Amino acid sequence: MSLPFDATLKELVRRYPLDWLAGLELEVELPVRALDVDLSTVSAEADTVLGIGNPLSSLVHIEFQSSRDPSLKRRLLMYNALLHERFAVPVHSAVVLLRRQADGPDMNGRLRYKTQRGRAGIDCRFEVVRIWERPASAMLAGGLGMVPLAPLGELPAGSRPDAALTGLLRRIDERLEAELPPADAKRLLMAAWVLIGMRVPRSKLKLFKEAVAMVDLRDSSTYQMIIEEGLAEGLAEGLAEGLAKGKAEGLRTMLLQIGARRLGSPAAAVQETLGAIDDLARLHHMGERVLDVASWQELLDTP
Repeated sequence: MSLPFDATLKELVRRYPLDWLAGLELEVELPVRALDVDLSTVSAEADTVLGIGNPLSSLVHIEFQSSRDPSLKRRLLMYNALLHERFAVPVHSAVVLLRRQADGPDMNGRLRYKTQRGRAGIDCRFEVVRIWERPASAMLAGGLGMVPLAPLGELPAGSRPDAALTGLLRRIDERLEAELPPADAKRLLMAAWVLIGMRVPRSKLKLFKEAVAMVDLRDSSTYQMIIEEGLAEGLAEGLAEGLAKGKAEGLRTMLLQIGARRLGSPAAAVQETLGAIDDLARLHHMGERVLDVASWQELLDTP
């Protein structure tokens, strides 16, 4: 799936593993820890792997999907087998579908086939979580690590989506400010802004931003902290048309933040070249392309 959603979700699981296990209604045996698993020998990278128990008794592999992937079932079988071979414990694989575009008739939680008239074969099962079927209110009230996903959940029946999302974002902000230190609240609110881009079309993101302003979210100290650092506004608007502030420094900050996750840490020469770009129209265009390019050079070549 496309970054920055991928990196945002991975960080949420790693920081709040117990919240995610509870949110997925999985059994927990303490301790729980996020594992750094390198499967690069076969060019495979599982999204997030949690180790359960000490000594290790099982693994939970969480894979995020925002669009349909015909190879997903085969990848899950490969990840499951590789993780089982590496750690020699049972592996529970869960696919979290972030929006309806990732779903399909073949997303049935199973890869099964037989060979030689049933003499052998494979029967690999995995869990499918359709996040839009989970009530947004339940995620808002659940563990803090699940709160940023509330905007992707099921909204109250009969409500207008824009009004419901605006109110939901306000409640997310209120809870985070009440329960977390400012830095942690900032991090989770920024994650919620990033994930809203999964639901709000680019054509409507600007209108949504204006609706948010009408409920005075910009008066929130957490939100202001993010704006002052040039992050959340950049991430949200970067999904639509670049940073709202229209300042070159803010745009460059956004490009470095998202680009580092999408393309890897930029070399000094890249940072120098980017730092010299002051054309706001070009920087906005780069913001629109940062999720699609394959290299820093391709991004810098944006006219």
